[in-house]
Amino acid sequence: MKKELLKTIKNNTQLKNIKNLIILATSFLLFISCGSQEPKENIDIIVSSTDAFIYNGVETKFTSSINGTITEVIFYFDGKSIESVISQPYNIKFTPNDVEPGNHKVTCIAKTSKGNSFSAETSVELKLRLGDSYQGGKIYYLDSTGKHGLIASTTDLKYSGDAGDVVRFCWGYQTVLGTSNDNGKANTLLMANNSTSTSFAAFHFKSPGYNYNGYSDWYIPSINELQLLKDNKSYVGGFSSATDWQAMYWSSSESTQTYAFILNFNVLMANYDDKAKVFKIRPIRQF
Repeated sequence: MKKELLKTIKNNTQLKNIKNLIILATSFLLFISCGSQEPKENIDIIVSSTDAFIYNGVETKFTSSINGTITEVIFYFDGKSIESVISQPYNIKFTPNDVEPGNHKVTCIAKTSKGNSFSAETSVELKLRLGDSYQGGKIYYLDSTGKHGLIASTTDLKYSGDAGDVVRFCWGYQTVLGTSNDNGKANTLLMANNSTSTSFAAFHFKSPGYNYNGYSDWYIPSINELQLLKDNKSYVGGFSSATDWQAMYWSSSESTQTYAFILNFNVLMANYDDKAKVFKIRPIRQF
């Protein structure tokens, strides 16, 4: 009886020692695991533009300041990836094209070797200017908002006919259409509806419209729009320095039943002529 009791005590003591060893070992492993865990990555990013404003067709620079180990930095403009770099300095050059005026978002995403990503963003303002290439041509007029105006094609209207290229066109029918001195777009529609021959200027603007540089809403400028174009022709270019017919342009505004307004872009002269005569056309569009 006494031997059995001693045996039981001995077994319980051994079991207790085993349990204590397991607890101790578990605690040690947890300690080792926690002590060897790497600290969480913490990457700070600052992204900025080197220019106060950006412009279409003008190169600008986006810079990023990053205080960590990076494998790749990707720059985005309005959510669209524009370039990535894999080594310092984490900066890129960017030239906007056909970007609308106003504020735009530049985002910088930095990737680490552990597969983590960190990001930062800033906003930049794009402004339009006279002479900027924009939406198919060059801007020659801006309203007070700086966001709307007139664009001129950099080339004159040209039609490739059986006898070769045609660059001069007659105004159209000898009748009063009721055109405006300001609204060239409406004028061109009236003219197109009354044009039955390729020799008529507005025939080439019939539906679906005159397509040039990806836009089909070009039209013949009214006399006031044409005067603005003459005043600002240096912003557009492509005009002859001659003083004869090569510098003569039709407007879409008529003065009488048989006459319409024209302008010589290099000399002062009478600003109207017979609708049957042939002169150049410089298409424009609104934005």
